Amino acid sequence: MKLETVNRIQQLYIELEEVLRKYGDNSILNQYQLVKTAISILESSAELEEKYNEVADIYKALYPARGGLSEFYIWKDDFDERMAINEPFTRIKEELWEIFK
Repeated sequence: MKLETVNRIQQLYIELEEVLRKYGDNSILNQYQLVKTAISILESSAELEEKYNEVADIYKALYPARGGLSEFYIWKDDFDERMAINEPFTRIKEELWEIFK
């Protein structure tokens, strides 16, 4: 596992935590806590491979069969505002998917 990859994952989880903290509600509380746990793991002194494996498992838990982040969407009545607010979340999801697929 490369240090750059783990660092990028850490940055993406930090960005995801910010989005969820700002726009999330009680329906994603479990996923929010998982993201916070992933950040703690990534900031720990564990080996790179161990960090990667643990946060990969957490990534899978963010998308259970029902609910989770797969159904999370930030709603605004104004279309342009809604698209602008959801863009970072969509980008983070897509990049994490590319890393963990």
